Parts: sequence; structure tokens; C-alpha cells
Amino acid sequence: PSFQRLETVLLIEDQAELRNSLALRLGNANLEVVCAADGLEGFEKVFSTEPDLIILDLDLPRLSGFRLIQRLQQNSLACLIPTIVLTGSSDAEDELRAQRWGVERYLRKPLSLRVVVDEVLEVLGHA
Repeated sequence: PSFQRLETVLLIEDQAELRNSLALRLGNANLEVVCAADGLEGFEKVFSTEPDLIILDLDLPRLSGFRLIQRLQQNSLACLIPTIVLTGSSDAEDELRAQRWGVERYLRKPLSLRVVVDEVLEVLGHA
């Protein structure tokens, strides 16, 4: 039998409860999930895990989500990884900025984990 590599999602979220719940749901959707609790750890894991997709909070300790996106955009490989922003920000300017920087989806908290999983699967081409 041939073994297909599971697609990897890098989940960068500082709220432990949300991070753990979402990681479980994504795992149940047959995805490999790598977690980071702050922006700097997330930035390092982009290069150590080479994820197929990044889910990113904007309000993160040590390196904000926007700074992280900015750094990824400066890298010829990292800039190709689709990114979904998951944020509590209701600032319309934040959403426009994220779209200008190539973010695939901009999701506002609170929302159901099912919606997040569906968006991830759609961006990965499984929907």
C-alpha cells in the first residue's frame, strides 16, 4: 500500500483552549497539525515544518500576526503558503491590509470550529 503524506496545517494561536480544540478538529479531518503559541515560534515552525497552510491569529505575543505575514512575504517559498487569519479584530482596515498581503481567508472570532475546518479544507482543495 502507498502512504500519502497528510497535509500539514500550522496553527499559530496564543489562546490555549482554542488552539487545542481546533488542533483536535483539524486532526479529525485527516490533517497533520503543528501548533505554535506565539508569532516568533510560529515563524520558526514555518521553516522547520514547511506547512501546506497557516492559520494565524493577528494579536500574538513576541511577533504580531501582521509582522509575521510581512516576514513571510519577504521569503520566496514562505510567501506561497496559503494563510487563513483567525482574529478577534473587528477593524475593517485590518481585513483590507490582510487581503492586500495575500491572505486567503479572514475569519472573525468567535466562530464555530466547523467553519474553520471547512475553510481550511476548501483552501486546501478538499471541498
